[in-house]
Amino acid sequence: MPRKRNGEIPLPEGWDFGRDKDGKIYFIDHISKKNYVDRSERQAKKDIYHIKSQRLLLAQDEYDHLNNALASLTTSRTSCK
Repeated sequence: MPRKRNGEIPLPEGWDFGRDKDGKIYFIDHISKKNYVDRSERQAKKDIYHIKSQRLLLAQDEYDHLNNALASLTTSRTSCK
């Protein structure tokens, strides 16, 4: 079960939190075995990956569309001769 910290939103499964020697809170992702000062760092990386994936799909669609348009233009010019 996800752990809560002072009534805040529970941490995801496999996450925990700790305190450094100065008492500052840091987050531990036991699955990836990484620590984060800010819990949102992981979510920000996921968001960036998702946005870049969407951009790649759009670029691939645009490429396919332009490639098909060029192919049909080439076919049209050849058939007119």
